[in-house]
Amino acid sequence: FLLLLVVCLDGSRVHADHDEWLNKKEESDDVSSQFQLRGKVRQQYRRTQSDISIDLKPIRYCQNKKWWGCKTRGYPHGTFWENAGMSNDNQDKAFFAAMGSVPSSSNIEYIAIFSSGQQGVSGGDDTDNVVSGATAGYKWDTNENPSEPRTVQADSVAAQFYNQESRYLPRSKTLYVSVWDPQFNHFDTISQKNSMLEGFADYLTSKVNWSNIKGVVVAGSSRGGCLALRFGEYLRTNHAPDTTDFAIAALDATCKVSQGEFGVTYATVDNPLP
Repeated sequence: FLLLLVVCLDGSRVHADHDEWLNKKEESDDVSSQFQLRGKVRQQYRRTQSDISIDLKPIRYCQNKKWWGCKTRGYPHGTFWENAGMSNDNQDKAFFAAMGSVPSSSNIEYIAIFSSGQQGVSGGDDTDNVVSGATAGYKWDTNENPSEPRTVQADSVAAQFYNQESRYLPRSKTLYVSVWDPQFNHFDTISQKNSMLEGFADYLTSKVNWSNIKGVVVAGSSRGGCLALRFGEYLRTNHAPDTTDFAIAALDATCKVSQGEFGVTYATVDNPLP
């Protein structure tokens, strides 16, 4: 079963007819009061939620740096992307972390991945993101420094899923991953994008027993949205049992038309909404 959620934004309609406005004023006042109450509830909600501390790591870093350059490389998450053929530059710029304690492979029944999009035009920036919970300015000089403590923001999609386990997924049975820079960039070649997907799939395979997996959640924005669509499809086709449920959430996903990513074309569709 594949549940696909494509999140879009739409502008509100302005009613210019004065008589109509008068007829609806009383109703509007009631709605306004409701929104004020909701605002107070939202403020209270933010106070009750908490940020998530993580140990952020790059895919590759310089383990032993000499005056003439890097002598040896380290792979904090494993050599899965190196083995898949991901470029050295992309490996150095990609950052992600597991959220909370990772359950044993025999206990994991769910996977939840939340991804940022491309980090700037060149793909080397470090910006905040509402899905992954990344905070701007998170990167550092990784020479001989493979990890740094960072915080997944409480109002992000990733943190809301993690904090509300009674509503979503049990932490004791879920592998949570927050991807702050996936290096799944728009102008990367098809083979580079595929190597990134293959590397992440092999990373997951090292953490879970696929026969036990009941559900997978993949969410992302912008290029991370395209990653969510493609990675969900990749896992469903190549790794997950037929009984595994998938929930894919893509916020303003941007797949590359000239590469036909996820079947996108140059054709356009008019928005049916007013």
